[in-house]
Amino acid sequence: MGLSTKETVVMLCKLFLANAAYYRGGWKDKGAIYKNSNFYRGVNGNFLDIATLEWCKLFADARSVYCWENFIEKSSRQNFLIGLLVFIKSTEKDFSDYKLGVRAYRDKAVAHLDKDLTGVNYFDLDIAIKSVQYYYEFVTNKKDFIDHYNLFFDEAKAEYIKD
Repeated sequence: MGLSTKETVVMLCKLFLANAAYYRGGWKDKGAIYKNSNFYRGVNGNFLDIATLEWCKLFADARSVYCWENFIEKSSRQNFLIGLLVFIKSTEKDFSDYKLGVRAYRDKAVAHLDKDLTGVNYFDLDIAIKSVQYYYEFVTNKKDFIDHYNLFFDEAKAEYIKD
């Protein structure tokens, strides 16, 4: 027997979390990766790509049963959205624009690799992390998301800085 939809949502949140933390753990700062070899640049970029795919399943793909707009009960959706926007310090319009940006990155750079990457930019991972944190905590009623993030981040950093 497979996972329930709720269990799958929680799993996707954790998969996003691990990949986002592993991506972030590879950077000394905003512009320098710890190990600047083809292998480590590739691995690091793959973590961001998988985090992007998982985030889109949760927030940007209206056809996904795991997307909050489909998973959260109709009677709770407005409260969820209001809480999410407060938590990530955003407006509905700004979050909608953010989703379009993440989807453009996913569609043009990850899923299809278009020849024309005009308008495709890396997105603010902080917003993605905070939005998944909110979804995870809403669904699980647990406040351990950041603890898990820090464990994954520290694990990644330790691996990246090994000689």
